[in-house]
Amino acid sequence: ILKVTAMKKMIKNLMLVAVAAMGFVACQDGVDEVVVKPQNTVSVEFTASFDETRSQFGEKVENSGYPSSWSGGEQIMLSLNEATPVIAQVESEGATANFTATLTDDNNTDDNNTEGVIYAFSPLGTYDSSTKISTAGFTGINQTYKDAYVYVLENQKPLANSCDEGAHLLAAKYLYTGGIPSSVELTFVPVAAFGKMTITDFEGEIASVSLTALKAIVGNAYYYYNDEATEENPNLKASGSAKTITLDATNVENNVFWFGCIPANLSGGSLKVVITDTEENTYTKNIDLTGKGLTFKQGRVANFAVSFKDI
Repeated sequence: ILKVTAMKKMIKNLMLVAVAAMGFVACQDGVDEVVVKPQNTVSVEFTASFDETRSQFGEKVENSGYPSSWSGGEQIMLSLNEATPVIAQVESEGATANFTATLTDDNNTDDNNTEGVIYAFSPLGTYDSSTKISTAGFTGINQTYKDAYVYVLENQKPLANSCDEGAHLLAAKYLYTGGIPSSVELTFVPVAAFGKMTITDFEGEIASVSLTALKAIVGNAYYYYNDEATEENPNLKASGSAKTITLDATNVENNVFWFGCIPANLSGGSLKVVITDTEENTYTKNIDLTGKGLTFKQGRVANFAVSFKDI
């Protein structure tokens, strides 16, 4: 239940309250595939109940996919009309979340422009220009090229039923007319591709698993936030050459490893899978994908198994 009261007042900034609804990550079986002068300040009261946690994707829903939700405390990167991003923090948990942010439009000087876009990206990442080190998530936007800078974790720590939260990339945008709204409902969609790999026929205790492809599947990437993505042409594209994902097994159950990655079609190539056990022994399986399909599609879960029998 959302109650909103508004008082008109000329100000430079806008207090924006957003209710962010997480979408579904679709799944396949087998190898699955303006300056607008802000006009209002608003006071908002929320009443809500939640019974989910973002630490899990949730049980697969037939014909819908895996539901995901917020754990609370996530930081969201927001931009009004591609202006300098600001940061907001999720205040609640569950299938929906609320947060507030003060947005300014520093790119537009037309007082009569009443149309625009609010962009949102999660999770927030960081980039240190001196060390060239990034942390997981979205680190900024480039208005000239209409893209956001993204870092997809090379070293991930999957949870029992979902990928590392840092690799659970999400984005939303809201087009408005008639001036900047006082409240917004954002629908987030998956930006990353996802994998669900089951290791079979392995007798030891796994400490970690690495996957090496012939294409970049992690590391630096660009997210073209205004492009209409298709399976053949996703709008998350690699900008680096990192081809290996390493998955920590600490929280994994039944040797099922979830991960997030950059969309890539590995069909007809190869995939190297290396297990390191708790005694630091390594076991390697080279998978020849000649005549076989393995595609990591944006917003979908590639569900596959790797047997280590006789390895």
